Amino acid sequence: MNKKAYTTIDGQAESLLVIHKSRFIGFAVNVATAEEANETLERIRKQYWDATHNCYAYVIGHENPLEKASDDGEPGGTAGVPMLEVLKKNGLTDILVVSTRYFGGVKLGAGGLTRAYAASVSETLGQANIVRWEPCEIFRQNVEYDIWARIEPKLAAAGAMILEQAYLDTVHLKIGLLEENKPSVIALLKEALKTDDVLEYMATDYAKVKRD
Repeated sequence: MNKKAYTTIDGQAESLLVIHKSRFIGFAVNVATAEEANETLERIRKQYWDATHNCYAYVIGHENPLEKASDDGEPGGTAGVPMLEVLKKNGLTDILVVSTRYFGGVKLGAGGLTRAYAASVSETLGQANIVRWEPCEIFRQNVEYDIWARIEPKLAAAGAMILEQAYLDTVHLKIGLLEENKPSVIALLKEALKTDDVLEYMATDYAKVKRD
């Protein structure tokens, strides 16, 4: 498989930090393209039209990720880049973070701004549901109800990811398998179904296999 595992967030998250009377409203969201990130940015700018700054950073892509950061009027290098560094330090991609600042009347200085914007992103990520996606092979398998009742916990223990299940004439399963788990799952199904004809290959795709 040529695909590589990656880590991102599910959905979106928000946070609020008050630092020397300035309010930093943090926002993070899963995005798949630069266009999607820009559309979200425009929405946030309209929502917080009266804010002093709407600084942002994003990382998009898995092989050669696209990175962008903006200080949005803050002194150069004090906002966007520190925000981007937090994303990179956490190994995140397909994510946009925005820190909206309402100036509170106290200047923070370059060092203070750098720490504040980095802290805003870290606080937001602390509220986010961080997930890891790994490439796996997707298979189809139908199982009789009585057999399914016996093998469901065994499949999970063997590392099978049940991506979909439909209760029809039989239990229709879509199963995701990492390469290292295939032998044990195949052996389990062959024994349970009394046949060598198991696991119809469908595709290679990403599956959510770990939550950090």
